[in-house]
Amino acid sequence: MKDLHKELEALEIRIRAADPANRYKFQSQLHRLIEKLSHSGQPVPSKLRDLDDQLAEDAIEAEFDNMPV
Repeated sequence: MKDLHKELEALEIRIRAADPANRYKFQSQLHRLIEKLSHSGQPVPSKLRDLDDQLAEDAIEAEFDNMPV
């Protein structure tokens, strides 16, 4: 489990360091790791769930921003 926690920590650092306009691209990767942690019976920190929710919202918004009018 330590590896999963390290992987989540490293991903969080990458997300927070990324260009805000492109952070949403990490959402699927973050979500998969959160699911792995949850399925293993480990508690998921609320800051990671909040970050996942925010990235999901950003991804939806980016999809609409790219729609032709």
